[in-house]
Amino acid sequence: MKKVSAFALTLVLALTPVQALAFSNFNWNDFNPNNFNLDNFYNFNTTEPSANPSADPSVVPSSSSSYEKRVAELVNVERQKNGLSALSFNTKISDVARLKSKDMADNNYFAHQSPTYGMAGDMLLKYGVTYSAWGENIASGQDTPEEVVSQWMGSPSHRANILSPEFIYIGVGYWTDASGKTFWTQMFTGDDK
Repeated sequence: MKKVSAFALTLVLALTPVQALAFSNFNWNDFNPNNFNLDNFYNFNTTEPSANPSADPSVVPSSSSSYEKRVAELVNVERQKNGLSALSFNTKISDVARLKSKDMADNNYFAHQSPTYGMAGDMLLKYGVTYSAWGENIASGQDTPEEVVSQWMGSPSHRANILSPEFIYIGVGYWTDASGKTFWTQMFTGDDK
């Protein structure tokens, strides 16, 4: 019975097409060992970007561009509902986010650590975006901006990035692979250094 249950659970999880992950850089100044929550602590080893991009992420199909801007609009609605100022849409950050979505599609992975570029912070710096703080939300399988933002808002870690008062800028990258699978990336940054 346990084997059948384990197999059924594995099958259900494997067939679930929607995924999402969130990451935000950790601020050691805010660390309090008396109030430590492992769920909010991330310790990823970052690597330097290892390759130059082979595609121009600024060449965007019009549907991608409108989807990206719509995600930013929906994020700002959520921020305003929570008494936060709107994020400024940044096309340079969107170019990097789109390249991340394309990289996930092209290299068949779904993770914050890119085998090509490292972490989002590495990618942003490589393409000339400086920041005091950064965060990233990724998702795959959602068909519309409304669906992806709704799912991100339903996840505590994604919601934390969307509603972080540290962030000032947002970039959104949307990509669809040859089979029609969608990849979404949100990158957030604080003030320029």
